[in-house]
Amino acid sequence: MQTRANNTNLVERISSDTNYEIELAEDAKVEYFFIMDGNNKLDISIYSKQDNSSLVLHGIIIWQADQDTIANIKVNLESDNCKADVRIVSFLGDNCQVTVDWIINIWAQTHGCQGNLLEENILLSDNVQIKTLPQLNVASSDVSASHGA
Repeated sequence: MQTRANNTNLVERISSDTNYEIELAEDAKVEYFFIMDGNNKLDISIYSKQDNSSLVLHGIIIWQADQDTIANIKVNLESDNCKADVRIVSFLGDNCQVTVDWIINIWAQTHGCQGNLLEENILLSDNVQIKTLPQLNVASSDVSASHGA
């Protein structure tokens, strides 16, 4: 699904493979909250190509027993005074094999951007395999960025 977002509050339960591309409009204020469960592939790409947009993306992911799952979230801050706050909490069941890739890209020539990425994993079993790669790619010096896992 491709969409252009202005001022929007989205709350969604994801129970099938999902592929979203969201472009934030100028001065957009977008809050997107999701809960994902089941054996799904999640791909979300968000682009902030116009000034003064703001994104809050919070997710709860329930990785159930005996699953191999992939999740990718990419946020691209490409213009001035853009903000992104991405927070993901994952619950991992027995025999899960999970690959997650979270990234915030802050492009060169941008000013006043803020990018925050936080990932928390709660293991419900000792028999879990997780490959996680939270990333910040910052190509501008006039920004604020942080990440944690």
